[in-house]
Amino acid sequence: MVTIQHIKKGEVLAAIEGDTLRGANLENACLVWANLAGQDLRGANLRGANLCWADISHANLTEANLEGADLTASKAHTACLAQVSGVTARFLGANMQNADLRGANLGRTLWEFANLSGVNAESTLFSLSDFTEANFTEGCFSGADFTGCHFVRVEAAKANFRFATLAQAVLRDSGFTLTDFGGADFTLAYLHRLRLQEAVLNDTLLLNTAFLECEDLHQAVGLEEVSVNSKVLLELKTLRANGAKLPEAFLLSAGISATEAKAFYS
Repeated sequence: MVTIQHIKKGEVLAAIEGDTLRGANLENACLVWANLAGQDLRGANLRGANLCWADISHANLTEANLEGADLTASKAHTACLAQVSGVTARFLGANMQNADLRGANLGRTLWEFANLSGVNAESTLFSLSDFTEANFTEGCFSGADFTGCHFVRVEAAKANFRFATLAQAVLRDSGFTLTDFGGADFTLAYLHRLRLQEAVLNDTLLLNTAFLECEDLHQAVGLEEVSVNSKVLLELKTLRANGAKLPEAFLLSAGISATEAKAFYS
């Protein structure tokens, strides 16, 4: 018999037959403040479970079902959530530092104020998710799908978004200093007031991509190597701040010649 106890009160929240929680059916269980640190929860059914303030740090939830689960304010640092199914789950304020999210299906999830620093989310599906105020610092999101996601006031310094899909994403008032976007897809993406010092943009796909008030765009790396299949929108404030400091190849691909830019800012 495995018991799940309240972190602070010590009371039993659930009791499961067996030696581990692997494959356990905890659908819709109330596990608020549950102590699940280090537990084997591989393949467990936690669909709709309430895991607010729960401690799942170091736990193994590989291939678990977290659809509709609420992990608000949970402690999940170094936890393994690889290949979990977590559509519509909530991770508001969760501490996911150094967690393993590889190959998970986390579409339409909520991540406001979550700590995703150092996570490994390679090839993870996050489409239509909200990351307002989240921390992506030094995380690996290579090949992840962020289609239609919202990144508002996030910090993502030194993160890896290589070959990630950011089509139709909204990125606003956020810091991406030294972030690697090499090969990423920004089709129809909206980039507003981003900090892009030394961000790597080589081989990124820009198709009807909008840069608005990105005043340090010229400090990004690899602009001359972006792939542009249609006009790039560079609004007036972005042009005024960057102008002829942008690579000629990028200006030409955006429909603005270097000569026009120099004349405009002379």
